[in-house]
Amino acid sequence: MSRYFDIKKVTFNGWIYRQLKAEALGLAGNLDKVWKDVRDSKWLGKTEEGWERFPYFLNGFIPLAYCLKEKDLIDRANKYVEILINSQREDGKIVPINDTDKQNNDIWSLFLVLKVLTIYGQITNDDRIKDVLIKSLLFINKEMDVNPLIDWAKSRYFECYIPIIYVKNLTNEYDNLLDELVEKLKIQGLDYVKAREGWKEKADHWDFDTHIVNIAMALKADTLYKYLKKDNDISDVYEMLAFLDKYQGNAYGHFNGDECLAGTSFNQGSELCGIVEAMYSYEVLYELTNDSYFLDRLELVAYNGLFATITTDMWAHQYDQQVNQVACVPLKKKLIYSTNGPESNVFGLEPNYGCCTANFAQGLPLLAMSAYSLDNGKVIINIPFSAKLQLDDNNYLNIESDYPFKREIKLTSTKDINVKLRVYKDC
Repeated sequence: MSRYFDIKKVTFNGWIYRQLKAEALGLAGNLDKVWKDVRDSKWLGKTEEGWERFPYFLNGFIPLAYCLKEKDLIDRANKYVEILINSQREDGKIVPINDTDKQNNDIWSLFLVLKVLTIYGQITNDDRIKDVLIKSLLFINKEMDVNPLIDWAKSRYFECYIPIIYVKNLTNEYDNLLDELVEKLKIQGLDYVKAREGWKEKADHWDFDTHIVNIAMALKADTLYKYLKKDNDISDVYEMLAFLDKYQGNAYGHFNGDECLAGTSFNQGSELCGIVEAMYSYEVLYELTNDSYFLDRLELVAYNGLFATITTDMWAHQYDQQVNQVACVPLKKKLIYSTNGPESNVFGLEPNYGCCTANFAQGLPLLAMSAYSLDNGKVIINIPFSAKLQLDDNNYLNIESDYPFKREIKLTSTKDINVKLRVYKDC
């Protein structure tokens, strides 16, 4: 397992810095000021949605703040993390204070909060995060005996493996209980191997089994489970991707799904949430396997899928992005999409549903954070974005490039180091 370079020791510049800065100046950096679903969330003691949208926002906002190292962003990120920590009940569940939202019976939102806290812990090394995660994971282990997983939590059970791995890397004190939880999640979770039989055709109705975001997340499901089981057989993910490419694939290396799987027609759309979740899956898969195949797929969908569906100033986005889109206008009839509304390909604040508004921001900062790794003292340049990497107190590695637009890369180091530079297969 590779270890991504400490983002606090990376100073981005060039193209990737400009994109991160645009995101901070756009929706991603301002949702807590302008969008009621975050600004007035029940998580903040107010009245709007108190389930997934606030943690979705933090899922991108926290890594964005630390990638840019801007005090205002970091201060806000830290303040919101304190709110999550202080929202933990005595039994370990993390929900808005005085929560009355029945949707929180579906503990997918808790899985998401734990993932957000895990990312924050990885970035900051905050000692409190481990204890918060342990308390919540033990709650989930007990809760599943009484209230089995439903709906979104059942479809996204494997997201809970991410905080489990984080905790296991820090302590073995709770290994037996966490191993028990790993198995419960697998047993109660959606079986994506069986679900695949329904992926050969275009979906004609909404279903958890064919929902593109669930599938994009599930790309890493089996590999996470196998990693926890110390099983090196990860053939499932390659088979899953080959299956999706064949029956649902599109021209930029992703798969079509306007909410649910939509076939191979260039007129069909691919949901923005599905694009950024697939990117995160590829980042996790590379970290677990060291197979650069996943970085190839990551870059293909990032530069083509992600940027096609966000405006240059990053103040607007689409819900669905079509390969063969000729206009961004509301459709009078549902002529294209099988499971989405007529405004899905229009750019705006909240076209169709607000989940992508809250979630799309994770794409860029998590991409940037995956650009460099450390492996037994060797610096691995996974994606040669222009940046300065602090090696120790007095030494650095400087990477100069206009990647992904030019292939020239200049490396300068103040001391002798071992460097491995990955070259994208089509360069």
